[in-house]
Amino acid sequence: MSASFSVEETQGRKAGASKSESIVVTDAKVYVGDPGPLVGASKIVMHTRQGRNLVMGRPPEMEESNARKMKFQHIKGIFDYARQVRQVVQSAAMDDPYADWMLVRLETTFKEVEEWIRHTRQEIEAKLSAFRGVDILVAQSVTPIEVTVQFRTPYSYLPLYAISDADQLFLAILTAAHTARISRDQKERLMRDVSAKVRSLLYAPDAWRWGGALVTRGLLQQTDQESLHPKIRKAMADAQQRMGELPQAIMDRSLRGQFAPEIRTKPKFANEDLDDAED
Repeated sequence: MSASFSVEETQGRKAGASKSESIVVTDAKVYVGDPGPLVGASKIVMHTRQGRNLVMGRPPEMEESNARKMKFQHIKGIFDYARQVRQVVQSAAMDDPYADWMLVRLETTFKEVEEWIRHTRQEIEAKLSAFRGVDILVAQSVTPIEVTVQFRTPYSYLPLYAISDADQLFLAILTAAHTARISRDQKERLMRDVSAKVRSLLYAPDAWRWGGALVTRGLLQQTDQESLHPKIRKAMADAQQRMGELPQAIMDRSLRGQFAPEIRTKPKFANEDLDDAED
């Protein structure tokens, strides 16, 4: 038995909801329109409280049972990450090289987190199977939580996979502690380390900030930077300050993320347009 609920990255159609349209065609020359957009969903099953916390995070305000609101430090979850990454992907599609670099860094961080989880789980499993004739089964929840998610970009799924693997590692760690294969101190340290590793991926997009679609490779390569609008120069300076000097491979597009979007032609801003725009 599992508890199940659905959460979407943004408000929209429910997971799995569909509406078909019937058209009678009697002539091959009759134009038939395109199908609507594809809508899918994925599910993650969590057996531990720590896994649930990684998915859901913690809002700055939480309701208590007595209807009081308690203030807490905000902890990011996978849906906070997904909203940030969607902006990164949108900017990468508009030829923002810093967004492209961010996507490459996300893939690198994901691989590092996955490798660390895999290595740590092998160490725990080795402890659980150290004695011949003793078969220790990894514990599982009798009522796991099942969360249905819908994301707009491939990059939003990276922490979903990491959290799923982390949840299985949490189970192995808790089992090892319960069966006297690791100490309580080791258990607590490992649980913290696993959460910190996954959160290093969830917080990775913080190194990038939406620049209002003002930063592009073409503008960065423009020789007369002083002719650019002050808002564009400021956006470019802020991006460089946050992320540092861009690698040449990013600038010449020889290095892009494996799941990076196709770069679309971006309309140029005229200085007078930016003068009229709100800050």
